[in-house]
Amino acid sequence: MRILIGASSAVVRAGLESLLASAPTFQVVGSFPIGTALAQFEDLQPDVVLLDLESLADESMSAAVESGGIVRNSALVILTDNFENSQVADALRSGVRAILPREATSEEIVVAIQASLAGLVVLHPDAFGSVLFPTSLGEQTELDPSAQILTPREIEVLRMIAEGLGNKE
Repeated sequence: MRILIGASSAVVRAGLESLLASAPTFQVVGSFPIGTALAQFEDLQPDVVLLDLESLADESMSAAVESGGIVRNSALVILTDNFENSQVADALRSGVRAILPREATSEEIVVAIQASLAGLVVLHPDAFGSVLFPTSLGEQTELDPSAQILTPREIEVLRMIAEGLGNKE
């Protein structure tokens, strides 16, 4: 499996290269600093592009996804610290196959790469929760009255319970 690594820090790139070089089925075909033009790596034809990003909104990810060059036929695995709801969903829609925290263990990274190559999507629980529950707890959604199966009195009682009123009240 051919892997291309992108990270802004030379130390992080070296660490990821070392980690992946120790896996017998992986071949690191190159690494690049984030912000470098990705078109120069088209001839490397990686199976996986592993990016270390501070945020999913990082322009480097957008460039990798939109370039069509190295990512067109590559699985994209992201290491990030920021799991914002809309960004996770947008990343998945744009072709990202795995989203892990930057402090993921070496085993988690290796398994995520293998799974992404098998066509699976790998999400850290924090990223998974933001996809499953896209609205924040503070937001209240209005229900369609025609779809309600509770009577108006039942709804009134439930609201009073939610306010902390007791049975007698």
